[in-house]
Amino acid sequence: MLNKLEALIQSRASTSDRRSSSHEINDPNASPGECLVNHAADGTVVDVVVRECGLPGFPAILSQLPDLEQLDLSGNRLTALPDDIGDLPRLTRLVLDDNQLAALPESLGALTSLRWLALDGNALTDLPAAISRLPQLEKLDLRWNKLTGSQPWLRDLERRGCVVLR
Repeated sequence: MLNKLEALIQSRASTSDRRSSSHEINDPNASPGECLVNHAADGTVVDVVVRECGLPGFPAILSQLPDLEQLDLSGNRLTALPDDIGDLPRLTRLVLDDNQLAALPESLGALTSLRWLALDGNALTDLPAAISRLPQLEKLDLRWNKLTGSQPWLRDLERRGCVVLR
């Protein structure tokens, strides 16, 4: 699955086609999930969906996509995120629900364009305060986690207009 994902990410939209393009992985031997990569007209990768594919770890190639705007890795087996997730400055939507995440890196605070962060259905017991510094955040989904610590800054997010689902 990872090799096919890397191949899709590295492929480019046809130079004669000025529209965005979308490519899917259809592998009968893969998990019955969804893998979709969308390219902008200039060939840059702007949207990656790898849902319910049994990914055990965060694919390193994803951190090398500075133009990535949307990333959906829901329904996999992710237990951690790399620190270089913060190297995605244009990311507006990060969907990580239904994984096995127990902790998150402080580098999430560098995702200053992030508007939607879906973390529901994980094993999180605490959250990095860096999330409170995301200036564009409009929706934070924390349902179905094991949060035990106090996160007083969640109220500050709500006062700013962010919808926090707990």
